[in-house]
Amino acid sequence: MVTLLGAFTLFCVGVSRAYAAWRSSRAAELDRMESIHRQITGSGAGRRWDSEHLNGAIIARLVAEFQGFCRDLHDEAVDHVVTCSNVTDPGLLAMTRAAYLRGRSLGNGNPTWNALKDDFRRLEMTLQNDLDSRYKRSPEWRKKLESAIYARNAVVHSDDVKLAICRAQGDLTLRRAREWRSALNALASGMDRVTGAHLKLLTGVSPW
Repeated sequence: MVTLLGAFTLFCVGVSRAYAAWRSSRAAELDRMESIHRQITGSGAGRRWDSEHLNGAIIARLVAEFQGFCRDLHDEAVDHVVTCSNVTDPGLLAMTRAAYLRGRSLGNGNPTWNALKDDFRRLEMTLQNDLDSRYKRSPEWRKKLESAIYARNAVVHSDDVKLAICRAQGDLTLRRAREWRSALNALASGMDRVTGAHLKLLTGVSPW
């Protein structure tokens, strides 16, 4: 029997495994957290303290899942480039792959836009230019990613100053978390497409 998540993965022909996971298993984790939110607070706004802490947890998980997607996409892209190289010796292949991953920003810290640009530049890719040339809303997606990261850091580090700013801007609400998730869904789809197009141009072989 094919599950709903499995069905989505099977349907995703022509997309990376990273993106298929983002829309299936990673999405399921975020959906599960919203379900817990509803169980605790009900359909109403709930008590402010409870809601804010649950919202913060959802935002932190959203950023974490997006970072996982970006790392998986980069891994997949590196594997494709290495596989398409003329290197045949297993040891040299391992060394080549390690060279692409050494010191990668996605292995530490947050998935900031500068970190993403730097990591994908290792694949001779201009991530921001590629996205901006294809998607008019790309700058908006980037801005919302940075806002989500700011809120995530405020919550995770219990930074009172940043938390106060987030509250004033309405950034610790479920509504904002859903808004950011929608933007990151679009950004993930765009990254999947432009990375695939770049890799095909770079290697002559479609990666997915």
